[in-house]
Amino acid sequence: ACKWFLNKNRSSLGYYLTTIVSLLLLTLAVSAENLLALFICLELSFALNICMIRFNPFDDISTPVVRRFIAGYLLMSLLFIGGLAWFWHLGIPFEYQDAYRWLDALNKSDWQHYLAAVLILVPLLYMLGIAPFHFWFADVQGTAILPVSTYLTFIPPLAYVAVLINVLSNIFFPLYAELHPFIVGCAMLSVIFGVIGANSETNLRRLFAYVSLYNLGIVLICVSYLNDNGLLSSFVCLLVYLCLLYTSDA
Repeated sequence: ACKWFLNKNRSSLGYYLTTIVSLLLLTLAVSAENLLALFICLELSFALNICMIRFNPFDDISTPVVRRFIAGYLLMSLLFIGGLAWFWHLGIPFEYQDAYRWLDALNKSDWQHYLAAVLILVPLLYMLGIAPFHFWFADVQGTAILPVSTYLTFIPPLAYVAVLINVLSNIFFPLYAELHPFIVGCAMLSVIFGVIGANSETNLRRLFAYVSLYNLGIVLICVSYLNDNGLLSSFVCLLVYLCLLYTSDA
């Protein structure tokens, strides 16, 4: 990033301030134990992507992408808010441990409980860039400047995977037998769309976005088992992918 800004003779202050705030918010999201706190941290950190896209000096390129990004961002925010509202309507606590105990105590789960889970999980999968919610990532990667593209590829996925594991394990595990096919389906779609997109793409950064989609699909397949071996495998796959991506960028 430093070299890129020096070569372009542009100030890097805005970039570094944005990434530092984003890192702080992602760290808080990973350590959150309350859905309201998670929502605030994730929404603010994801909104910072708008600032990152705007670092592209060509408004005719960045402005349409920003508009599409904001539209998707608002839609997913509404879904997350709808999930929180549905939690409140059903009387499910927002604290992770209390919500887990509440769901675990149910004699029989019905569609309302699964709807609450899906409304929370879909925005998380969207932020992670998992199919069929992945198109924003390729769009942004094809537009963003190199430091932003590198940051969005390396750092947020680590946090989003950790958040997803935390939410699935500590809140929705009592419902997970029925949620598992949904998670696996999204993971398989990511692998398929990643392969198809990477083989048909000519823009190098968009190609890397589809490679990311493919690898994150594999990571999500490992995560979907929610056992020690699956979670360990998911982080090993993610770290190997990031190391290979770093080597490719270098």
